[in-house]
Amino acid sequence: RFRQALSYAADRDGIAQSIMKGPFLRGWAGGLYPGAPDFDKASVVYYPYDPPSAKSLLDQIGLKDTNNDKVLEWTTGPTAGQPVVLQLLASQDAKETQSVAEALVNQLGAVGIKINMKIIDSATRSDVDQAGTWDMSVDRGGQPFALPFVNVTALAPNTKTFNWHRQSDQPRQMMDFEQSLVDIVAKYRSTFDAAGRKQLMAQYNNIFTKNVYNMGVFVGRYGLGLSKRVKNVPDGTPVF
Repeated sequence: RFRQALSYAADRDGIAQSIMKGPFLRGWAGGLYPGAPDFDKASVVYYPYDPPSAKSLLDQIGLKDTNNDKVLEWTTGPTAGQPVVLQLLASQDAKETQSVAEALVNQLGAVGIKINMKIIDSATRSDVDQAGTWDMSVDRGGQPFALPFVNVTALAPNTKTFNWHRQSDQPRQMMDFEQSLVDIVAKYRSTFDAAGRKQLMAQYNNIFTKNVYNMGVFVGRYGLGLSKRVKNVPDGTPVF
């Protein structure tokens, strides 16, 4: 519910237009890219921009503004009474991640979640990833979500070093839907049946987007954006 609330709070199309005006970019749920061979539009679960729904979900969880400072507080557990504050990392080397992070600071703040944005370099980011000491980050998606068979271990925590949910010296506790993704990816990597693979990836993408495993912001076709703005691009330039 918390991840769904973040999704409802994000004005993806507004962010996309702030990055590049026109039809080149659009809001996106996350998961497989629309251009992926195994992508099935019907499998996608999308929580669109809807701040009232975000506030309702946060209230259901038990996060409330108890002191009228427009920031939600925890009401139970060891952090009861403390504000909900999350750090959002952006890349020093990718300006667009900073623009997205700046927009999310305001949009998530509007539903009561205080976001501290921090810009870090690639070396620091690698250290943070290895240590698992991060709350949220803005990233450009990788190739596995365009061509899943290229690197299937990047799709779910099938390995101990899966980036979003690494295992330390203690066994990790997976959420139910994470185990479902692990099982699907294990089946996917062991079959060469095209129809079977497509069906498995549809199941994967449905679970991924329904649970907002990684919240997408916007997606676009680089080649199309280039062709409309830049001259002398060679024929056959890949869209990814």
